[in-house]
Amino acid sequence: MKITNNDKVLVLSFIALGFLTRTIFTIGPNVEFVTIASLGAGYFMNNKKLAMIVPLVIMALSDVVIGNTSIFLFTWSAFLLTPLIGVALSRVNKEKGNAYPALAGLGGSLLSVLIFYLWTNFGVVVTTAMYPDTISGLMNSYINALPFLKNQLYGNMVFAPMIFALIALAKDLFENKLQNLKEAIN
Repeated sequence: MKITNNDKVLVLSFIALGFLTRTIFTIGPNVEFVTIASLGAGYFMNNKKLAMIVPLVIMALSDVVIGNTSIFLFTWSAFLLTPLIGVALSRVNKEKGNAYPALAGLGGSLLSVLIFYLWTNFGVVVTTAMYPDTISGLMNSYINALPFLKNQLYGNMVFAPMIFALIALAKDLFENKLQNLKEAIN
Protein backbone atom coordinates (compact mmCIF):
# COMPACT_ATOMS: atom_id res chain seq x y z
CA MET A 1 0.00 0.00 0.00
CA LYS A 2 1.21 3.45 -0.93
CA ILE A 3 2.29 5.84 1.82
CA THR A 4 0.21 9.00 1.52
CA ASN A 5 1.25 12.45 2.66
CA ASN A 6 -1.43 12.20 5.37
CA ASP A 7 0.20 9.00 6.65
CA LYS A 8 3.64 10.63 6.62
CA VAL A 9 2.36 13.55 8.69
CA LEU A 10 0.48 11.24 11.05
CA VAL A 11 3.34 8.81 11.61
CA LEU A 12 5.79 11.62 12.38
CA SER A 13 3.25 13.39 14.61
CA PHE A 14 2.40 10.23 16.56
CA ILE A 15 6.07 9.34 17.04
CA ALA A 16 6.85 12.88 18.21
CA LEU A 17 3.86 12.87 20.59
CA GLY A 18 4.83 9.54 22.14
CA PHE A 19 8.55 10.27 22.33
CA LEU A 20 8.28 13.80 23.71
CA THR A 21 5.66 12.95 26.33
CA ARG A 22 7.63 9.90 27.44
CA THR A 23 10.94 11.73 27.76
CA ILE A 24 10.59 15.49 28.15
CA PHE A 25 7.02 16.67 28.68
CA THR A 26 5.78 14.33 31.37
CA ILE A 27 2.43 15.30 32.84
CA GLY A 28 2.46 12.96 35.81
CA PRO A 29 3.48 9.49 36.94
CA ASN A 30 2.21 6.91 34.43
CA VAL A 31 0.30 9.49 32.42
CA GLU A 32 1.57 8.46 29.01
CA PHE A 33 0.78 9.10 25.37
CA VAL A 34 2.39 6.03 23.80
CA THR A 35 -0.96 4.25 23.99
CA ILE A 36 -2.82 7.15 22.39
CA ALA A 37 -0.21 7.59 19.64
CA SER A 38 -0.12 3.86 18.85
CA LEU A 39 -3.90 3.52 18.92
CA GLY A 40 -4.28 6.64 16.78
CA ALA A 41 -1.82 5.29 14.23
CA GLY A 42 -3.87 2.13 13.82
CA TYR A 43 -7.11 4.06 13.76
CA PHE A 44 -6.35 7.07 11.53
CA MET A 45 -3.58 5.97 9.17
CA ASN A 46 -4.47 4.50 5.79
CA ASN A 47 -1.36 2.33 5.72
CA LYS A 48 -2.04 0.00 8.64
CA LYS A 49 1.32 -1.77 8.29
CA LEU A 50 3.10 1.56 8.70
CA ALA A 51 1.05 2.16 11.85
CA MET A 52 2.79 -0.82 13.47
CA ILE A 53 6.14 0.97 13.52
CA VAL A 54 4.82 3.84 15.65
CA PRO A 55 5.11 2.09 19.05
CA LEU A 56 8.40 0.43 18.05
CA VAL A 57 10.03 3.72 17.09
CA ILE A 58 8.64 5.54 20.13
CA MET A 59 9.91 2.86 22.49
CA ALA A 60 13.30 2.45 20.79
CA LEU A 61 14.02 6.19 20.74
CA SER A 62 12.68 6.94 24.22
CA ASP A 63 14.40 3.90 25.77
CA VAL A 64 17.71 5.30 24.51
CA VAL A 65 16.97 8.45 26.51
CA ILE A 66 15.28 7.11 29.66
CA GLY A 67 16.23 3.43 29.64
CA ASN A 68 14.06 0.42 30.32
CA THR A 69 14.04 -2.60 32.59
CA SER A 70 14.21 -6.35 32.24
CA ILE A 71 10.53 -6.39 31.25
CA PHE A 72 11.11 -4.37 28.08
CA LEU A 73 9.93 -7.25 25.86
CA PHE A 74 6.63 -7.25 27.74
CA THR A 75 6.38 -3.45 27.56
CA TRP A 76 7.13 -3.30 23.86
CA SER A 77 4.87 -6.23 22.94
CA ALA A 78 1.98 -4.72 24.92
CA PHE A 79 2.33 -1.48 22.98
CA LEU A 80 2.51 -3.46 19.72
CA LEU A 81 -1.02 -4.72 20.29
CA THR A 82 -2.35 -1.18 20.53
CA PRO A 83 -2.25 -0.27 16.80
CA LEU A 84 -4.07 -3.55 16.09
CA ILE A 85 -6.85 -2.43 18.42
CA GLY A 86 -6.90 0.90 16.57
CA VAL A 87 -7.22 -0.91 13.23
CA ALA A 88 -10.13 -3.01 14.52
CA LEU A 89 -11.88 0.06 15.91
CA SER A 90 -11.43 1.98 12.65
CA ARG A 91 -13.08 -0.86 10.73
CA VAL A 92 -16.00 -1.02 13.15
CA ASN A 93 -16.37 2.75 13.18
CA LYS A 94 -16.16 2.94 9.37
CA GLU A 95 -19.22 0.67 9.21
CA LYS A 96 -21.01 3.19 11.43
CA GLY A 97 -20.04 6.15 9.23
CA ASN A 98 -17.01 7.31 11.30
CA ALA A 99 -19.37 9.01 13.71
CA TYR A 100 -17.59 8.44 17.01
CA PRO A 101 -13.80 8.77 16.84
CA ALA A 102 -13.56 10.25 20.37
CA LEU A 103 -15.49 7.30 21.77
CA ALA A 104 -13.27 4.90 19.83
CA GLY A 105 -10.23 6.65 21.31
CA LEU A 106 -11.62 6.33 24.81
CA GLY A 107 -12.64 2.69 24.53
CA GLY A 108 -9.56 1.61 22.64
CA SER A 109 -7.18 3.33 25.02
CA LEU A 110 -8.87 1.85 28.09
CA LEU A 111 -8.71 -1.65 26.59
CA SER A 112 -5.06 -1.10 25.62
CA VAL A 113 -4.16 0.12 29.11
CA LEU A 114 -5.79 -2.91 30.73
CA ILE A 115 -3.93 -5.29 28.41
CA PHE A 116 -0.71 -3.40 29.11
CA TYR A 117 -1.29 -3.64 32.88
CA LEU A 118 -2.07 -7.37 32.83
CA TRP A 119 0.77 -8.29 30.46
CA THR A 120 3.56 -6.15 31.93
CA ASN A 121 2.80 -7.13 35.52
CA PHE A 122 2.89 -10.75 34.41
CA GLY A 123 6.29 -9.87 32.94
CA VAL A 124 7.45 -8.48 36.28
CA VAL A 125 6.60 -11.77 37.98
CA VAL A 126 8.30 -14.03 35.41
CA THR A 127 11.43 -11.92 34.76
CA THR A 128 12.29 -10.44 38.17
CA ALA A 129 12.65 -11.61 41.75
CA MET A 130 10.19 -9.00 43.06
CA TYR A 131 7.41 -11.58 43.39
CA PRO A 132 7.37 -15.37 43.61
CA ASP A 133 6.45 -17.21 40.40
CA THR A 134 3.06 -18.20 41.80
CA ILE A 135 -0.55 -17.13 41.38
CA SER A 136 -0.22 -15.37 44.74
CA GLY A 137 2.85 -13.51 43.49
CA LEU A 138 1.00 -12.50 40.32
CA MET A 139 -1.99 -11.25 42.33
CA ASN A 140 0.33 -9.25 44.60
CA SER A 141 1.95 -7.73 41.53
CA TYR A 142 -1.45 -6.70 40.18
CA ILE A 143 -2.54 -5.27 43.54
CA ASN A 144 0.70 -3.32 44.03
CA ALA A 145 0.46 -1.87 40.51
CA LEU A 146 -3.08 -0.49 40.95
CA PRO A 147 -1.85 3.08 41.65
CA PHE A 148 0.08 3.03 38.35
CA LEU A 149 -2.95 1.63 36.54
CA LYS A 150 -5.15 4.34 38.01
CA ASN A 151 -2.94 7.16 36.70
CA GLN A 152 -2.63 5.53 33.29
CA LEU A 153 -6.39 5.04 33.03
CA TYR A 154 -7.17 8.60 34.14
CA GLY A 155 -4.67 10.08 31.70
CA ASN A 156 -6.07 8.07 28.80
CA MET A 157 -9.68 8.81 29.78
CA VAL A 158 -8.94 12.53 29.52
CA PHE A 159 -6.48 12.77 26.64
CA ALA A 160 -7.47 9.95 24.24
CA PRO A 161 -10.96 11.27 23.39
CA MET A 162 -9.60 14.82 23.15
CA ILE A 163 -6.75 13.89 20.80
CA PHE A 164 -8.93 11.58 18.69
CA ALA A 165 -11.57 14.30 18.30
CA LEU A 166 -8.93 16.87 17.33
CA ILE A 167 -7.34 14.55 14.76
CA ALA A 168 -10.74 13.68 13.27
CA LEU A 169 -11.63 17.36 13.07
CA ALA A 170 -8.30 18.30 11.48
CA LYS A 171 -8.57 15.42 9.01
CA ASP A 172 -12.12 16.47 8.03
CA LEU A 173 -11.07 20.11 7.61
CA PHE A 174 -8.05 19.15 5.52
CA GLU A 175 -10.06 16.79 3.31
CA ASN A 176 -12.80 19.42 2.82
CA LYS A 177 -10.23 22.09 1.88
CA LEU A 178 -8.56 19.65 -0.53
CA GLN A 179 -11.93 18.79 -2.09
CA ASN A 180 -12.79 22.50 -2.47
CA LEU A 181 -9.41 23.12 -4.09
CA LYS A 182 -9.95 20.26 -6.56
CA GLU A 183 -13.40 21.59 -7.43
CA ALA A 184 -12.03 25.11 -7.93
CA ILE A 185 -9.33 23.79 -10.27
CA ASN A 186 -11.84 21.82 -12.34
